[in-house]
Amino acid sequence: MKKKLLVIEDESAVAKQLRRGLNKEYHVSIACDVTEAERWLKTDSFPVATLDLGLPPFPDNPSQGLSLLERMHELMIELEDLEARAQEVLARIEAVEDVAQALFDEWEEELDQCHRQRPGRSAPGNSERPRGTTISS
Repeated sequence: MKKKLLVIEDESAVAKQLRRGLNKEYHVSIACDVTEAERWLKTDSFPVATLDLGLPPFPDNPSQGLSLLERMHELMIELEDLEARAQEVLARIEAVEDVAQALFDEWEEELDQCHRQRPGRSAPGNSERPRGTTISS
């Protein structure tokens, strides 16, 4: 599987050249400005990025690129925190599913025992319980 690479470049010709040159080794995503780069960084994880420091609206000044570079670190930490929280939620869901399955298995075993204890009744699955009847303990 290819690693992900974010190219942050406002000049489309340069961005296309980078994509062509790196496409064999990386899955390349392109952002042409700070807003688009932040959107990518908030929704995906990129182990590698290239950053043009001269981004709009001041392409001749590195202020936008340097500001984004500082923000990239914060966004990556936020994304890591979100991923960690998602893993915790998934672990909790799995635990609840395990408990639910154990309770169902226990209930099914008790139901089987009740069916076996009733005289003249066959095991569950061999015949159906008449409608409106309940199983008493």
